[in-house]
Amino acid sequence: MNSGIQNLIRLHDDEEKKFADFIKTTRKKLISAPKVAAQKATASNQELIVGLLEKQKVTQAIIQLRELAYDEFLK
Repeated sequence: MNSGIQNLIRLHDDEEKKFADFIKTTRKKLISAPKVAAQKATASNQELIVGLLEKQKVTQAIIQLRELAYDEFLK
């Protein structure tokens, strides 16, 4: 890219830091951590997960939990 254009669209260092901080704080407010989504998915589908684990279907339990956690993330 042309250096003149780069200078035109580039943020100053302090503005870049402020923008990065804004993105981080806004993301934390709007998007739950993966651990939180997994906990919610486990809590609301405990019977299913425990049932699979009792039947020693660990792989299936993990797959289900991943899908359920992703669904929680999308909410």
